[in-house]
Amino acid sequence: MIRQRTISVTLTDQSGDVMTLQGRLEDPFHDISISLAIDRRTLKIVSASGGMGRIPYAEGCPQSLPGLAPLAGVQIADGLSRRLRDITGGSMGCPYLSEIAEQVCRFALVLIKSDEARAAVAQGDRERFRALRRQMGVCAGHTLAGEDDLPQWLSEERP
Repeated sequence: MIRQRTISVTLTDQSGDVMTLQGRLEDPFHDISISLAIDRRTLKIVSASGGMGRIPYAEGCPQSLPGLAPLAGVQIADGLSRRLRDITGGSMGCPYLSEIAEQVCRFALVLIKSDEARAAVAQGDRERFRALRRQMGVCAGHTLAGEDDLPQWLSEERP
């Protein structure tokens, strides 16, 4: 028997400085979703909510959902994973809420910094572009990319 777990993240609204993203985890035992509103300027979570459609413990699992509200004010920065686990985890929490929230935050960061990088390239601001590339994270792709590789990648982004 093949079983699968899928985590998806969708940008659902982008009005003004606040963007709203929906994250969802689905597997044979769970269908859990969260919605995060994130301020593009400060990289802070403005609000958080969630729902559980399919869960192993109908009485207990939903008790973890109020743990999402305190995510408001959390900044997408170093230490994010631990901060999310500290807030949404524990004996009355849910590890999947922090897992989904982290994926939502990471996707938001990519969207925000990619838009900023695209603008920096369009303005010919190479210094700003290099700083943004550092903020987007350390990985083999960024490390090995030539200075001119990412501007081409930014222009080839697929919706």
